Amino acid sequence: MGAIQINSVGKIYPNGTRALEDVNIEINDGEFVVLVGPSGCGKTTLLRMVAGLEDITEGEISIGEKIVNEVAPKDRDIAMVFQNYALYPHMSVYDNMAFSLKLRKLSKNEIDEKVKEAAKILEIDELLEKSGLGRDKIILELGSGEGQFLKPLSLNHKQVIALDTSETLLQKAQKFTRSEGLSNIEFVVGDTSTFRAQETVVDAVIMNMVLHHVPAPSKIFEDCYSFLSNGGVMVVCDLSHHHQDWAKDRCGDLWLGFEPQELTSWAQRVGFEEDESVFIGLRNGFQIQLRKFVKPLLSKATQSLL
Repeated sequence: MGAIQINSVGKIYPNGTRALEDVNIEINDGEFVVLVGPSGCGKTTLLRMVAGLEDITEGEISIGEKIVNEVAPKDRDIAMVFQNYALYPHMSVYDNMAFSLKLRKLSKNEIDEKVKEAAKILEIDELLEKSGLGRDKIILELGSGEGQFLKPLSLNHKQVIALDTSETLLQKAQKFTRSEGLSNIEFVVGDTSTFRAQETVVDAVIMNMVLHHVPAPSKIFEDCYSFLSNGGVMVVCDLSHHHQDWAKDRCGDLWLGFEPQELTSWAQRVGFEEDESVFIGLRNGFQIQLRKFVKPLLSKATQSLL
C-alpha cells in the first residue's frame, strides 16, 4: 500500500467545533501503529479521514506518493474496522477478519495466511474461532433468500429464524438446509410487520443487502426494535449512497444506497444506540457499510428514573 503521511492535518466541523489541529504522523509501509488518547480526543476522526470517510479541513494526507484528500474511499484500498473483534455476530472472529479479503476475491490460502498473520500480531490467535454472540441466542435473518448465511448461523446459535417475502426462495433455503442436516431453523414467509405481529422475541437481527430493496427502510428499524430483546443487536450490511442509476433497472434496487447518517438517524429515532461500523470500498465503484446497532438494556423511560 505504501507509507502514510499525515501533514498538518486539522478538522473543523460546520458548526465551528475543532476536532483536530496540526496533526503530523508518518507511518511506514508494513509498520504497526497504535493511536492512544482519551475518549473524544479525535483518534477515530483521524482514522476516518485517512480512510476517506471524513473530509479533511486542513493539511494533507498521502498514501504512497499520492495525496488522497480528494480521493474516494473505494480508491484508497483501505478498510476501517472499529474496536469490536466480532462485528458480524453470526461469524467467528476469523470470518470477520477475512470478510474484506473475500470481497477482494483472494484465494482461500491467501486469506488464511493474512488473517493468521494479523491475529498473531494482535495476539488474538486464541479468539479466532469465537463468535460475537453466545450459542444460546435466537437469531433472525431478514431477507434470507436461498439461505447462504443460514448454515453458519445454525451451527453457532440455538435457533435461527429465516424471514423472507418470497416463498419460492425460502423453499430453496429449506431444501439446502435439509441437505446440510440443519434442524434448528424456522422459516417464515412475510416481512417485518408480519413477524412483529407474532410477538416473538429474538436476540439479534441480521440483514444483508436488504434495505435498498424495500420501499420503507426506516420502518424496518422500528419493527426490529420492537421484537429485539433488551441488549439485542441489529447488524445491517448495505450499500453506501452511490450514483449508479443502472442498478435500479438491472437489479431492482429501490434506493441507490444510503448515507451512513441516514441509518444512524433511523436507528437512534426508535431507540437504538450506535455501535461499531466498517466501511469497505470495492473495486467496482460501490462502497459497503457494515453497521451494528444495540437495543439498550434499559428503556429511556427507565433510565430517566435512575
